[in-house]
Amino acid sequence: MGIGSTKFETFWVACEEVLLPNSASEERRHDDTIYVSGAHSIQNLIKLATKILQREVDSGELDEMPSIPMEE
Repeated sequence: MGIGSTKFETFWVACEEVLLPNSASEERRHDDTIYVSGAHSIQNLIKLATKILQREVDSGELDEMPSIPMEE
């Protein structure tokens, strides 16, 4: 973690993956198509981001489950 990072930095990256799964490819589009994010509530966002992080722990990309903020 660098300057300005928090203990939740890894969690926020997983949230970006949920909310912006195709962000790189969508930047090239020049039409009026709107894409819905992968989460429909805060609870769902936490669940989906946690799933991503658990896969990374299971695969060995992460040594342990990072901190996950409380819903409140």
